[in-house]
Amino acid sequence: MEQKRVIEWIETVGLLPLGSIVKIKGSNKKIMIIGNLVTCKKPKEDKIKLFDYVGCFYPEGISQMEMNIYFYDDEVEEIFSFGYCHDEKYLRFIVMKNIFSFKKINLA
Repeated sequence: MEQKRVIEWIETVGLLPLGSIVKIKGSNKKIMIIGNLVTCKKPKEDKIKLFDYVGCFYPEGISQMEMNIYFYDDEVEEIFSFGYCHDEKYLRFIVMKNIFSFKKINLA
């Protein structure tokens, strides 16, 4: 994907697409994004939270569901690879962006 389209995607959608490889703050391992706008109840917490991303270690992949990594967009420190995106997903994110406004939301 050309750089102009990547910048347009990020500015419009606000989130990286599935398959993107990133490094997040506090980790030295690469993480592949496998989901966007996902909810999770972390251990020892009472509330379900909405996260921007769920990922797994790259290149290891998923070995156990408990090893999923949930994180927010502002935790992304470096982007190694921009994942696949297409027009249908682009339109879906525009709708979701209007619904959630991509803020950290605590769901009770």
